[in-house]
Amino acid sequence: MKIIVTEFYIENDILYQKDPLEFNSQNELINHINFFFPDQKTYSAGEDGSPESIIRSTVDETKFLHVNHSNN
Repeated sequence: MKIIVTEFYIENDILYQKDPLEFNSQNELINHINFFFPDQKTYSAGEDGSPESIIRSTVDETKFLHVNHSNN
């Protein structure tokens, strides 16, 4: 399973997108979430059955992660 993660930032009301990152395991993804949101609680939002989700912090609304689980 491949996991594609794209980081998004909001600065001065402008949305910025970084180049996608590729991970090969859930552990790699969790490590990146902990690095991206240090010492913050996070939550995931997505639709049932969809391979895509959004990871956000409960305290920092200026950045989020888009996660896409791929079977390729």
